[in-house]
Amino acid sequence: MSSKHGPHSRIQKHMHRMLIPVILVPLLFIGVFLSFYAINFLYRQAQTQVESDNLRAKSVLLDAALHFYTISEELFSDGDLSRILTADYENEEEAMRICNGYERLARTHANNAAISSILIYTDNPSIPDCRYIQQADPDMLAEWFPLVSVSGTTSWQSSTLGYSESTYPGTDERAPELTFLRSIPLSPSSHHAILVIKLSNNYLKNRIQNNALFTALSIQDQPVFFSSSRFYQGQPQPVPIDFEKKGFHTSGFLPFGGEKQIGCITTLPAYHTDGQFYLTTIDLHAKASIYQIGFICLLVLTAAIAASLYGILYSTRYFSRRVTTLQAAMEHASRGNYDIIDTFKGDDELTDTFLNLKIMIGNIKQQELQVYEARIKEQTLINQQQQMEYKLLASQINPHFLYNSLETIRMMSVGSGDRETASAIKLLGKTMHYVLENTGTASTTLDKELDYIASYLAIQKLRFEDRFDYTLRIPPDFSLSSYKILPLLLQPIIENAILHGLEEKDTGGQLTITLHTEEEKLHIIIEDNGKGMTEEEWHTLSEKLEASGDPDIPDFPDPSVPAGSIGLSNISRRIRLIYGSPYSMHLTSSPGRGTCVRLLLPLIPAD
Repeated sequence: MSSKHGPHSRIQKHMHRMLIPVILVPLLFIGVFLSFYAINFLYRQAQTQVESDNLRAKSVLLDAALHFYTISEELFSDGDLSRILTADYENEEEAMRICNGYERLARTHANNAAISSILIYTDNPSIPDCRYIQQADPDMLAEWFPLVSVSGTTSWQSSTLGYSESTYPGTDERAPELTFLRSIPLSPSSHHAILVIKLSNNYLKNRIQNNALFTALSIQDQPVFFSSSRFYQGQPQPVPIDFEKKGFHTSGFLPFGGEKQIGCITTLPAYHTDGQFYLTTIDLHAKASIYQIGFICLLVLTAAIAASLYGILYSTRYFSRRVTTLQAAMEHASRGNYDIIDTFKGDDELTDTFLNLKIMIGNIKQQELQVYEARIKEQTLINQQQQMEYKLLASQINPHFLYNSLETIRMMSVGSGDRETASAIKLLGKTMHYVLENTGTASTTLDKELDYIASYLAIQKLRFEDRFDYTLRIPPDFSLSSYKILPLLLQPIIENAILHGLEEKDTGGQLTITLHTEEEKLHIIIEDNGKGMTEEEWHTLSEKLEASGDPDIPDFPDPSVPAGSIGLSNISRRIRLIYGSPYSMHLTSSPGRGTCVRLLLPLIPAD
């Protein structure tokens, strides 16, 4: 390795020989650097201010757009308004009385400073012009109604049509305003109506206008609906914009009024439409300020000539020390000592090299940590797998031996004439055969699952006798064998209903299982008229069912939770894991009235 001092001494001597004879070179470099830094700082500051003001205008416009849409949603679902607009009135006085008696539009207008006007235009000939409900003129029918011809669609326009409070100064000529259009459903009437909300330019002026900056807002390539200078209102955007490009954005020096000015152009998606708002912000004074600072920098450069020799000596010594510091840090890292200094003076390539060195050291540390953590995780998984294999081996029995033994006992009962016992054993064997057949399988058909449930219920009837009865409701045109379901999904719910819901019933217990389909979804409802649950019990069980549906939460059994709720939690988790979050299990219950479990499953055709 080279000596620590030799190379750096040569660098310092070389810099002395180069810089001392040529005094103006370092001075020019420093002067240009400082001038560039100052000008660049001012430019970035002006650009930041422009972008910040543009973002503020975007926020105001977005708030207004969201608010307008919320208002339209409320009116969209207002049945009273729909009945007023679809009615055929016998005389004008009745129509005026009913329309003016609808006060929701007036309240909305009075409580929202952002709204210049809010009106509903209709083609219902029996409705005269009222305060907030008016007849649509031919221009509106031709221009606005086609834009929202489909019920519920919306549109944003820069328009002078309709009632407007905005005019050009000194004239009665209307200035364009941002207009929100939305069709109002009038089915089954043949009439049409649209909601028209106009954004107040005075509201935008109070919220957006900055005396030091120019602002212009427009929708698509339509005329500007708001400008801090009224000269541009109703005119095209004063800067070049590519309206064909989605999400158009540009900033920097922009052509404006025949000159280059610092500005920013951004877009904002028009809420619930395919259109875009275009927001232009220009700083008309930043360029002059930057030129003035540049001139001052030149004066400072001239004054610095007297200190040139001192600056050369100081800078060469400073640079030499930085190189020495960087070399020492790299030497420590090469020996595996990653504890180097935290800071490195300067802002140049040496600093970048030092920062890259720190990043490299950080990456090495992170990789070593990740390798260590990966080894720990790998060992943990191995331990868990070994525990699972041990538990599986410890719990293995031969289930077919049990099934064959039951069949032998059944045949012995038949031979001895005890047919009731034989029937019970046959039912038990049938259920065990279904369980064995579907253990480890991903699906079975609905008819097999319900046949298994029928056998299970028959066994329970033998136990409880006449204490309960059950009903299975299936649509007559529904083919159970044509659709699939998770195997062994329903039995824990039915068992829970019998053991916990109907257990206290001496007679009159009823269990109902209902199946129906809707929009490619299978609904299964299991109801009982048992003791039900208190609100606190229902709330606790519902929280557990909701938590069990999260695949990121481990499903470890809680000894404090009843076994019935654990079975329901397992069902909820199976549904979420296999079918996804749109499908679920919900439970409702009330004391003394019973419990209802609703399963929402996908309607999956059988192979």
